[in-house]
Amino acid sequence: MAYVKGDGVSNSSGNYKYFTTNDWKTKIQGLEDSYNKLLASVKSNSQTNVPSGANNTRSGNDSTANHYAALLAQVQAQQDAAARRAEELARQKQQAAQAAYDKNMGYLNEAYANRSNLLQQNYNDALAQLQASYDSGARGVNRNADSAQQQAYINYMMSKRDLPQALAAQGLTGGMSESALAGMYNSYGNNRNTIDRGRNESLAALLDTLNSNRSSALQSYNSQLSAAEQQKMAYQMQLEQALANGSAEILQNKYDTLQNLDNAYAQQILALQQAAAQAAQKRW
Repeated sequence: MAYVKGDGVSNSSGNYKYFTTNDWKTKIQGLEDSYNKLLASVKSNSQTNVPSGANNTRSGNDSTANHYAALLAQVQAQQDAAARRAEELARQKQQAAQAAYDKNMGYLNEAYANRSNLLQQNYNDALAQLQASYDSGARGVNRNADSAQQQAYINYMMSKRDLPQALAAQGLTGGMSESALAGMYNSYGNNRNTIDRGRNESLAALLDTLNSNRSSALQSYNSQLSAAEQQKMAYQMQLEQALANGSAEILQNKYDTLQNLDNAYAQQILALQQAAAQAAQKRW
C-alpha cells in the first residue's frame, strides 16, 4: 500500500501523519467537488450579481446603464477566460504527470522483465553446468569401474590359464586343481562385486551432490527473483506516491486560482455597483 507524508503532526513526539493512497483519493475527490461547486458559483455570478445602480439608471440615462452593462460583460468575459485558462493549465499538468508516470512505469516493467529473464537464464545455465559436471563425473566412474572389471577378468583368465602348470610344478593334481580353480573363480566374483559397489557408491555420491547443488541454485534463483520483485514494488510505490501528490497539488492550485479569480470578480462587481449607484444619484 502506498503512503504519502501529510502536513500535520499526529502526536506529541513530532511524528508526521501519513496518508494511504485511498486517503489521497478521498482528498483529491474532495478538491474536485469543491472546485466544481466554485466553478458553478462563478458562472452564476453573471446572473445574480447585476449592479443595482445600473437598474436605477434606466429611468435616468439609458447610455449610463449600457455603459455599466458593457463593463459588467467585460469583467465577466475576463473572468470566464481566466477560469478556462486555469482549467486548461490544470488539465495539461495532470496530463503531463500521468504521461510521466506511464513512461516511468514502462521503463520499470521493462527493467524488471529484463532482470527476470537474466535470472532465469543464469539459473538455466547453472543447472546445465551442474548436469554437465555430474555427467562427466559419472562417465569417469563408469570408465574406471569398467577398466577395473576388465583388468579383473584378464587377471582371472591368466591365472586360470597358468593354474595347471603351477599345480604341476608343485606336484598337485586331481581334486586340488579343481579346488584351486573354484577359489580363483570366487575371488574373481568378489572382485567384480567390490568394483560394482564402488561404482554405485560413487554414482550415488555424485547424484546427491547434483541434487544438493540443484536445490541451492533454485533457492538462490527464487531469492533473487523475490528481491527483484520487492525492488520493483518499491519503485512503483514511489511513482504512485509522486502521481498522487502531483494530482493533489494540481487540484489545490486549480481551486486556489479559481478562488482568487472569484474574489477579484466580486470586488470588481462591487466597484461597478458602487460606481453605477453614484452615477445614478448624480442624475437625480
